[in-house]
Amino acid sequence: NNEASSAEEEKARARQRTDAILAKFTSYFPLYLIIASGLGLYHPPSLTWVTSKPWIVSLMLSFVMMGTGLKLRLSDFTKIFSGSDKMSVPIGLFCQLLITPLVALASSHYFLLRSKNGMDVLNESRRLLHLGLVLVGCSPAGAISNLMSLLSGANVALSVLLTSVSTLLSTAMTPFR
Repeated sequence: NNEASSAEEEKARARQRTDAILAKFTSYFPLYLIIASGLGLYHPPSLTWVTSKPWIVSLMLSFVMMGTGLKLRLSDFTKIFSGSDKMSVPIGLFCQLLITPLVALASSHYFLLRSKNGMDVLNESRRLLHLGLVLVGCSPAGAISNLMSLLSGANVALSVLLTSVSTLLSTAMTPFR
């Protein structure tokens, strides 16, 4: 019994060390973005290796998703459906499927499609930017939103659940929005 207890304690310590390493690595994500943005802005060829092979982006996203998922336990998801969090999924889906596209539409219309001093400034590039912003607003959240939830101390399990459900629903909902 004492050996089993010792083995469990060692497992717990190993899990804590792994969590600490991943938390440290993940907490620097904004810094990684700033460095990559600076490199891309001032020396674009330095980042062409990312798109040179299709599997590189998939591998990078896999690491982000794995790092986020390692922080979750089954109990994190069961908490969502019990207690006071029962309405968080329907409210989150309402926001992602209706409010976000409407905000994208309104903001793109206000900033990109309104005329200045009665003059028509609706050139092709503004129309394409408008279309792109509306499409992004209609798209479901992704792995990076889950990572940002982790970094900000939000409910990561809720973010992952909303991302999963909205991704499944968006296949049917996006054409109607």
